[in-house]
Amino acid sequence: MVHIIPAILTSEKKELDQRMTALRGKVSWVQIDIMDGEFVPHTSIEIESVTLYRDAFSLEAHLMVNHPLQYIERCKKSGVKRITFHSESLDDPRTVLQQIMMAGMETGIALNPETTVADVASVVPITNRVLLLGVHPGAQGQTFIPDVLKKVRQIRDISSETIVALDGGVNEATVAQIIVSGITEVVVGSALFQKNDVGDALKRLQGLTKE
Repeated sequence: MVHIIPAILTSEKKELDQRMTALRGKVSWVQIDIMDGEFVPHTSIEIESVTLYRDAFSLEAHLMVNHPLQYIERCKKSGVKRITFHSESLDDPRTVLQQIMMAGMETGIALNPETTVADVASVVPITNRVLLLGVHPGAQGQTFIPDVLKKVRQIRDISSETIVALDGGVNEATVAQIIVSGITEVVVGSALFQKNDVGDALKRLQGLTKE
């Protein structure tokens, strides 16, 4: 079964609240994209903005930041259940994973389109989830890069237990080829929030994942 996880990328608290309201009762997990203006050019809301929603959703922080270690305690206090950070960040990935686990949260490591599985092979077995970026991080609505799907089998060859997810470029036109690759979680942003009815858009995507 393929799980759909909405992703919220915004710098406005009002927009966060609107999108969370639209998702309430429709999904369990929500990914919050956090940007520091250094790892990617833009900035986002602070992770503390999601504290109000810690009881309504299972929250994941996707840290598009240079120093994820600085965010771990903040995420924990904000009610985040899983932290996904980028393997390309400046902090040592193994240290970041260990600190997240010690803080009692699930772990995830994200790979930009150009990053190879070989670059993270040593830490794949000790993370709960690998998040493949189907676009370049930092902006929603980009064109999907299908070559990233070749990484799915490579990750499974290293660890059959690790969840493999895809974030970026997921929509009604691309979801079929994504599912065929063996992806079990898809993270969706613009394909939901650029529609007039978020609930209807979510149902349409859910229907396509079952075909």
